Amino acid sequence: MILSTIFLRLGFAATILPTVPQILVIWLLLSGYCSIAIPTSLHWGLASLETIQVWYNLQLYAYGLRLRNNRRAIILMVGLLLWLSIEEILLRVAVIPSRWEQMPTRYWWSMVLLSWLLAILKYPWIYGHLNSLFRKPGLWFLGALLELCCTLTYLFTNSLWLTLWFHWTIAALWLLPFGGKYLLWCHKKNPLRKF
Repeated sequence: MILSTIFLRLGFAATILPTVPQILVIWLLLSGYCSIAIPTSLHWGLASLETIQVWYNLQLYAYGLRLRNNRRAIILMVGLLLWLSIEEILLRVAVIPSRWEQMPTRYWWSMVLLSWLLAILKYPWIYGHLNSLFRKPGLWFLGALLELCCTLTYLFTNSLWLTLWFHWTIAALWLLPFGGKYLLWCHKKNPLRKF
């Protein structure tokens, strides 16, 4: 029963294509998130503008005409897309009831809240064990804000693709042009060190 419901939700979310007004609203939401996240992350040292020129020179040489220099960036972005697809399916599509389901309002909102809380807690509990950067309050705050925006995107559109695009865009911008990949490397935990 539960698995069949999840598969029905996934099929519903994967087949819904967003409309033009929905895309415009999500663009406004993306702009709003960036207007908060960029100055906040620069202030807290979670991003750096100095790496943009270096990233451009190393990863986007000849605007993708030569894959020799941007192969690693492409592999990173495809891997990120696959990982975020799993996250979106498990934390939003599987948890939040679709529009076609007849659910009491109280139950529906409790599932939305549960989805958001699970998405927030993955930062210190799952990612925090892999990298100490995810235990910083600043990144946790920005992650909670990102997860709220992704949840709102899914609630507004019920589309897996638009929610995935929103999440992937923010993560990709932070990882490469804003120096997140370098910060993760600096805070990487030594596997030989005892916790």
